[in-house]
Amino acid sequence: MKKLLIPLILLTACQVQKMEEIKLQTEDGVTIHSTFYNANSNKGVILLHRLAKDRNNWKDFASLLVKNNFSVITLDFRGHGQSTEKFKLNDLTAKDFNNMVLDVKTAKDFLVSKKVTSIGIIGESIGANTALNYAIKDKAIKTVILLSPGLDYRGIKTENSMSEFDERPIFFVAADGDAYSAESAKKLDMLAFGEKKLLIYEGSEHGVPMFDEKEDLKELIINWLKEKL
Repeated sequence: MKKLLIPLILLTACQVQKMEEIKLQTEDGVTIHSTFYNANSNKGVILLHRLAKDRNNWKDFASLLVKNNFSVITLDFRGHGQSTEKFKLNDLTAKDFNNMVLDVKTAKDFLVSKKVTSIGIIGESIGANTALNYAIKDKAIKTVILLSPGLDYRGIKTENSMSEFDERPIFFVAADGDAYSAESAKKLDMLAFGEKKLLIYEGSEHGVPMFDEKEDLKELIINWLKEKL
């Protein structure tokens, strides 16, 4: 399967990747530190990290997406990474975690300002829950990909959100040894009523580390994005 990924990269190897460090302001006055990877494309992806990590968790995959003609924005959620002027991680309440959808909104608005018209979101763990909860509010999001989602992470719940997601395509991924995420992904898949895909891998990886153990996962996600955006 690894050999199949090579053409995806080579087809666009002539592209010059431009990275820009930016600060975004949310509706509730939080400064969100982000990185914009410009592929000069109308297709874009927002990448959301898991708890206690930051946008650097996505750096390698963001670069791969750019090589495949997707503009990308990564961000440090409030209380994470550099986005700590107003919040520290240990001080975040369930309300603060749920307000991370506002962090996603400012990233989406930035992509739109760069003439990106077809947008998807990929999140890992708490970022997956946040991706879903944002997407139900913004019907312009074409698809979401949830890596190691949960039914409830720090008060960010997904069961009711899944029933509100309508028929847009959604892709769930988890490792079977990561029992909570695997069972959550299965439950969410059952609740989804549009186009959907569920992958449960052997192993115990959580979120982005699944890329290191599952050789075909990057290719599957890129192909999904090419079809849905």
